[in-house]
Amino acid sequence: SSDLVAADGSSFPIRNKEEANDYRYFPEPDLPPFRISEEQLKAVAAQLPRLPEQRMAAYMRELQLSEYDAALLTEERPFSDHFEKLINDHPSIRPKSFVNWLSGPVKEWLNENEKEIDAFPLSTDQLAALIELVEKGRCSFSAASGKLFQELLKRPEVNIEKLAGELNLLQVSDTASIEPVIDTVLKKMAGKVEEYKIGRAHV
Repeated sequence: SSDLVAADGSSFPIRNKEEANDYRYFPEPDLPPFRISEEQLKAVAAQLPRLPEQRMAAYMRELQLSEYDAALLTEERPFSDHFEKLINDHPSIRPKSFVNWLSGPVKEWLNENEKEIDAFPLSTDQLAALIELVEKGRCSFSAASGKLFQELLKRPEVNIEKLAGELNLLQVSDTASIEPVIDTVLKKMAGKVEEYKIGRAHV
């Protein structure tokens, strides 16, 4: 009902609204009815991307990521999409390794250059190759995330392992290849070896 307020603050009804049309609640005569079936709703819902909360829960449940890491990845949808492409295209690399790189060197570059992940110059394949170099022990994380990463950003088309070799950043982890070098050094330093054996390790 519509009320009238008197000067003394009291109010009283002046007329009643009884029907829907009193409130203008009636179908628009010029618009046809719009009906959506349950199947149509399900089809549309199936095409919608997962919400950030759903992605976060999935990362924690399926990938065993911490709540902190999952929250960081789901702050922005393009960043989350980038992460999912990495783990889907490169299942041999641990998801946590991708998290470390995305939240570390990659995020730092994005912040410094005021860019979004879509503008990151390295493809997902290139970033995965860089990470794999570290995972296989061919290059240390500090060397890869520092000098190699910075140089690669300038020359994103170059072969990563070749670039690491040019920069002298590759590590030799094959003992068979370094044993001859060790033997040569030990022979040249035979006197020092004998001193070490008899307890003069400080010499």
